[in-house]
Amino acid sequence: MVMGAVKARQNEMLKVEQSLAELARLFQDLDTLVVQDGVVMARIEEQTYQANEDLSKGNVELSDAQKKALSRRKNKWRLFWVVLVILIIIAVALVIWKKLVVDKGQ
Repeated sequence: MVMGAVKARQNEMLKVEQSLAELARLFQDLDTLVVQDGVVMARIEEQTYQANEDLSKGNVELSDAQKKALSRRKNKWRLFWVVLVILIIIAVALVIWKKLVVDKGQ
């Protein structure tokens, strides 16, 4: 009877030892996965940071493009008014020239 109890206790201790060994392997596997995922997470974090920087630069470039477009639009209107004034000056000069030529001719 004592021998049976000792054997049962020994079997239980072997089961506990096997469970602990299996648990140690699981922790080791988990550590490996965490290290591997850590590399992936670092890459994801780096790429997210780079994407954020690219978005910021893109916003700056869009703002600059908007300012340049506004400036071009203003310059087009200025050019329009300068050309219009020149045409009016030419038209007035032609009218005056015709009157002077017609008045001298008569």
